[in-house]
Amino acid sequence: MARIRTIKPEFWTDETIVELPLECRLLFIGMWNFCDDQGFIDYRPKQIKMRVMPADDIDIVEALRILVRASLVLVWEAETGLVLQVRNWTKHQKVANAARERYSPDYLVERTADDLTLMRTNYSYPAEGIKEGKGREGKGRDQGVSRVADATPRRDDDRPEIDALLDHLDARLAANDVKAPARNKRSHDAIRLMLDRDGRTPEQITAAIDYATGHEFWRANILSAAKLREKFDQLRLNAQRDNWRRPGTARQQRQAEFWEAEMEAARLIDEANHRGEIES
Repeated sequence: MARIRTIKPEFWTDETIVELPLECRLLFIGMWNFCDDQGFIDYRPKQIKMRVMPADDIDIVEALRILVRASLVLVWEAETGLVLQVRNWTKHQKVANAARERYSPDYLVERTADDLTLMRTNYSYPAEGIKEGKGREGKGRDQGVSRVADATPRRDDDRPEIDALLDHLDARLAANDVKAPARNKRSHDAIRLMLDRDGRTPEQITAAIDYATGHEFWRANILSAAKLREKFDQLRLNAQRDNWRRPGTARQQRQAEFWEAEMEAARLIDEANHRGEIES
């Protein structure tokens, strides 16, 4: 259901906005009318075009990619497929009586503009359907919640290390009296991306899990594999700053030594890159 949205006067002179092609500016504004109350819109490019620019001859996928590359729109992979979200939505819009959110940030994996294609891959509505929300217009039914945590689990039978790491995370959460998150495609993808895209080793991920679940602050905030991936670099930096190598068990000592070695390697790489920039 379309919703009434507002445009701030400074929108028209924003440096990022004025550099966009005219059709992308109009598309960006038009998307707001069809976003939910958290700024999400399902990635259905043909539908977006028919709703916002039905009579215009434009490449809707490329226009959406331009908005993503301009850091105006985020691309997420949910259990239902790709979804878009207007960045800094709450700064753009003040929504009264907002409908309940459809997506939990802990179970979304960020994608890039290159992941956008004409086809909406693997998209399907939740079994309970999606109900229209009650927004500023004051009409409509309450919006149902579609959480990807309720999706059917997917196992990577040919990647036993993924399930082993998820088992370790579940065990550490259980030790903190925290209920383990649902074992689903989102959790498997988070671990898989850490291994394949981010270049983390199983040992690194294990050390990050142990540090996070043993830290007074992080154990209340790292409650899923997706959140672990999101905060991995910050965990590594905090581990060094906390000087975690203090008297304790042999295992704690080994983990501390591992993190220190990781940070030293990162420092050497940064120095080498810096020297290369100076020489060039």
